Amino acid sequence: MRFLFLLLFTFTVATAFPQSPKEEELELLSALSKAKEDTAKVNILNELSLCAKNISVDKSTEYAYKAIELAQKSDFKKGLALAYLRCANSFYYKYEFDSALVYAYKNLELNKVLGDLLAQGKAEINIGLFYHNKSEYMKAIEHYSNGLKISEQIKDNKRVADVYHNIGAVYYDQGNFEKALDNYYASLRQSEKIKDSSRIFKTLGNIGGVYNQQNKNENAAKFFAQAYSLAKDIGDARGVATTAQRLGSILSESGYVDSAMVMLNEAIAIYDEMDDVLGVIMVKNRFGILYENQYLNNNSLESLAMAEKEFTEALELNQKLIDDVRELIVSYQGLGEVKLYRGELNAAIKYLSHVRDKSKELDFLIYLSTAYEYLIKAYKQKGDFVNAFNTYEIYKSLEDSLKKDQNVELLTQMSMQHEFDKQQEIQQLEYEQKRKRDRMIRGFILSVLVIVVIFSIQVLRSYQRKKKDNILLEKQKNKIEKQNEEIKASIHYAQRIQRAIVPSEEKAQHLLKDYFLLWKPRDIVSGDFWWVGEKDGYVIATAADCTGHGVPGAFMSMLGVSFLNEIVNQQHIVQSDEILNHLREKVKETLGQTGEANTNKDGMDMGLMVIDFNNMKVQFSGAYNPLFLYRKGELMETKATRNPIAVHIKEKPFEQTVIDIQKGDTLYVFSDGFPDQFGGDKEKKYSTKRFKEYLGSIQKHPMETQKVMLDLEIEKWMENTSQVDDIIILGIKI
Repeated sequence: MRFLFLLLFTFTVATAFPQSPKEEELELLSALSKAKEDTAKVNILNELSLCAKNISVDKSTEYAYKAIELAQKSDFKKGLALAYLRCANSFYYKYEFDSALVYAYKNLELNKVLGDLLAQGKAEINIGLFYHNKSEYMKAIEHYSNGLKISEQIKDNKRVADVYHNIGAVYYDQGNFEKALDNYYASLRQSEKIKDSSRIFKTLGNIGGVYNQQNKNENAAKFFAQAYSLAKDIGDARGVATTAQRLGSILSESGYVDSAMVMLNEAIAIYDEMDDVLGVIMVKNRFGILYENQYLNNNSLESLAMAEKEFTEALELNQKLIDDVRELIVSYQGLGEVKLYRGELNAAIKYLSHVRDKSKELDFLIYLSTAYEYLIKAYKQKGDFVNAFNTYEIYKSLEDSLKKDQNVELLTQMSMQHEFDKQQEIQQLEYEQKRKRDRMIRGFILSVLVIVVIFSIQVLRSYQRKKKDNILLEKQKNKIEKQNEEIKASIHYAQRIQRAIVPSEEKAQHLLKDYFLLWKPRDIVSGDFWWVGEKDGYVIATAADCTGHGVPGAFMSMLGVSFLNEIVNQQHIVQSDEILNHLREKVKETLGQTGEANTNKDGMDMGLMVIDFNNMKVQFSGAYNPLFLYRKGELMETKATRNPIAVHIKEKPFEQTVIDIQKGDTLYVFSDGFPDQFGGDKEKKYSTKRFKEYLGSIQKHPMETQKVMLDLEIEKWMENTSQVDDIIILGIKI
């Protein structure tokens, strides 16, 4: 399925609201009923229009109309200008771009009367956006350029970044990806200059989208991963969901289906929590695309059935609740293709015709082109060569139009504008250089003594040498910074991979029921890892501490996860001691550990449980790391074998302890990162004794609360120190 990423340029980064839109609407209505002055009522109606777009777009329009009527009646021009803007935006959300433009122009003209340059700049950019969505690119560029000039005039740097971003989006829609990147990078530089995290996030996502369209998936994943990490850093849940969704799509296209599933599931979980119906619909459509791609790769009818299920659920949810046209088109297109692959040609033609009709109605030319392409295939398979030929003629005409008319005109104008700007810069530079030369000449004329002239020349030469040296140093600095950024981006991507290979939260929740995992890497990637699996009615769970941390530790952790999957799932070993014995042999064999001097001795420490929930027993075996069991607040500690999962000078088999467990017991396995952390008033280790006491003190709390309390405790402990090692604690309540 050919899928066009929806650009982020229409979004702003969302933060968590303290109340739902419905609650906010009720509060505003209450304030409206108490307001006495018309100006106050207009302002509240404008706020209601803004709030209602998250509830019902029609409601948003209704409130805007009321604000317009009251503002006109009371001659409240500022409120009227804002009401025009609210009305324009409400039509935009309904994809009624012509109506949106009517009110956007009213907003612009009134802001000119008011002399409000800031509002004029916003209005020009809004009009550009509406024309952009109508695929009228020349007019979009015209108004974006007007908005850019005003924004630069009033030094509205945030708006300057936005306009570069939107011009990049025009080039993206034209398929001119190099020009799109030029403008996106200009927007990124501006956003970084003003340290605006939300705009940086937005632009990183779109740069990734361009690279994705160029099939440069490695570059795309790099920028999506940066956007994903930034969204997490700034606490932007919607941003995390958006980039997780896009990373999922990239991973799916690259063949990493399991990792793609992890990302898409994270996205849909966030959208569910936020009651974001559109987000859920978008992810379901992406799941449909993922399964459809699986079918195309392996011809699996099960994958095709899953694709149909996801597209159908997205369509039904959309039709029932929000009627978002873009996602309706994606669902119809997906279902049309599924039916085409099954040979259900009448159904395929029906869905693809929906795509064609809605795309024509709203001038979504890219979607329209794709619909024609697949309709031709459907008509051919059906043997309806008349319709196939007629559709092909329309398709060819549309493709030619897209590639020639508007593209050539737009790109010619932009190229000329670029050359003009370039010439202006050259002329300005020449003028500045001339002024400098004139000043130097006057200085020399006024200089009487030859020695002063010679001294001036020497100073000038010294300055030039210093300037050259500074330029060289600056280049070297920039090169080093770029290398550091690339290394950091690669490590962040490794973090994505590491978190993708450990068990998903859904799997752990299914197997362990009531549990928590506190996982705090010292660096971006971690040498600690955890693993949960099920075999023959037993649940196996472990937390492990690999030699080292950072990248070396992460490599060891990936080996550990891989070996545990093989030992349990392929070799069917469910005895805790045998699992550790086999794991040690695999580590030794893989790393070539012989025990000789100066050879590799890397490995891991761990505590491993095999839980039989049916018979209420747990097997435990440990490599240095013990098991803590709390029953009614009392600690029962089970010691580990004092051997690592690696070669050892006094190597011996791992021991197994079988424990009868009761409902309400809590089990903990962990690394030494928590008790060995330095901090407190005297910069000492937290200590195992203190760790046991603190675990005992929080037993009355639910597991998720215990996790938060442990996290706060260690953060408070190391308030004035840095984290010295990776930390992992796995807690399970029976």
